[in-house]
Amino acid sequence: MTERTATKSSGDDGAPEPLPMPRRQTVLVLGGLMLATLLATLDTQIVATALPTIVGDLGGLDYIAWVGTAYLLTLSIATPLGGKLGDLVGRKLVFLGAVLIFLAGSALAGLAQTMTQLIVFRAVQGLGGGGLTVSVFAIIGELFSRRDRARYQALFAIVFVISSVSGPVLGGVLTQYLGWRYVFYVNLPLGALVLLVTITSLQLHRIPGRPNIDVAGALLLGAAATTLILFTSRLGTSTRLVNVATIGLGVATVLLGAAWVVAERRAAEPVIPLALFRRRAVSLPTVISFVAGFSSLGLIIYLALFLQIAGRHSATDAGLLLLPGTLGLVAGSVYAGKTVARTGNYKPMLVASMALGAVAAVLLFTMHAGTSTVTSGAFLFLWGVGAGLSQQIVVIAVQDNVEPADLGATTGAVTFARVMGSTLGIAVFGAVLNVRLPGELSRHVPQAARHQLPASGSISPAALRQLPAALQQGVADAYGNALSAVFLTAAPVLLLGLIAALMLKRQSHAPSAR
Repeated sequence: MTERTATKSSGDDGAPEPLPMPRRQTVLVLGGLMLATLLATLDTQIVATALPTIVGDLGGLDYIAWVGTAYLLTLSIATPLGGKLGDLVGRKLVFLGAVLIFLAGSALAGLAQTMTQLIVFRAVQGLGGGGLTVSVFAIIGELFSRRDRARYQALFAIVFVISSVSGPVLGGVLTQYLGWRYVFYVNLPLGALVLLVTITSLQLHRIPGRPNIDVAGALLLGAAATTLILFTSRLGTSTRLVNVATIGLGVATVLLGAAWVVAERRAAEPVIPLALFRRRAVSLPTVISFVAGFSSLGLIIYLALFLQIAGRHSATDAGLLLLPGTLGLVAGSVYAGKTVARTGNYKPMLVASMALGAVAAVLLFTMHAGTSTVTSGAFLFLWGVGAGLSQQIVVIAVQDNVEPADLGATTGAVTFARVMGSTLGIAVFGAVLNVRLPGELSRHVPQAARHQLPASGSISPAALRQLPAALQQGVADAYGNALSAVFLTAAPVLLLGLIAALMLKRQSHAPSAR
């Protein structure tokens, strides 16, 4: 079906009146959007659990961060562009294109024969994932009135229940019994169903006129994001922290960022309208979104590594041991969605999210190879609750404070901030691990036994189990100590998010009608 032309009537927030849909069509559309969200969230969950095995198969521990970073880097570029394109050419078209790109990247990633190929194909996945993610949030904003958004977005907690609970376990099971390639192949049937539902059921307002696409802004933003990630990564992987290449990347990031700001100020339809960030109700939630992203996906990846190397658990067991964290995330998401829908006050959720996250990061720092599963489970649950409280709320916060014409661009901006935070978080955490691990291995593995260690890029759960028991313990202790520093790195960033949350006004969101 094609998108229908917008009418002049308006809803309670000044937006075009949401197009009426029969109940059956509403259920199908919501189901399709929820399935698309599952497609994106499930991918990150199951890949995180499979990463140690992937590294053991393809080699390259030094590149483990880039499997996630490449995905998030291109996702961060595609997110604001996808949001703005949705405003200009229609969200349905952008959404369908994004799903197709994501599926192509998934198929190619499953066929990868080297770590370099996998990183490139993950980047293709990210291009689709960015457009897919921002389109879902923007479509909800267009389909439903302001007072109903929080209520309907609360339904998406069901998606987080499915992906968060089943993702790590599914990733472990697929990796252990079918092979890690199936963590990518599983996307294909889900994506086909999303395409079918979207094509047959989703109807949106048609965007009149010819789009004026900000090509210069999109290219400069992508270039600045790329050099920033490369700069951050080199800080941890270079033998010298300060060298010509690192300094050059830092300077390039500043210059490209400045050029992007100039381009956005001159553009008729900027990818990210900078004027929106003069409003505290938009700029502060965007900062919080960045902080939440920084402390979320990176921690999941390195917690999975901690459990499989430091804890010496199988991929399946590691997925099960991550359940307390994912259950906490679900609980926080459900509670926040329902509470904001009822009260209209999202500030307490964001304050609590940042505060709990900072406390959890400090507690995770205390973990080591001998930490009990009960203790680690409690810490993970607390971290999950904190992450869940802000999962959906930051998007609602900014959507409620912009004009309908800027809905996609602003949703793209706040989602971009979260993705950029996740990208930088993974890069920074990887840098901390790469800096700390050699020293910890020197401390815990005797010099005479080091020749028995596999190459640094090939340490995986399977390779670890082939070592003598005493050597396994030394490697486990080394990883446990190195990773604890990774977890602590999130704490000061979360404190900055807490300050931003405390600066928010008490209420900007209209509560849902009963």
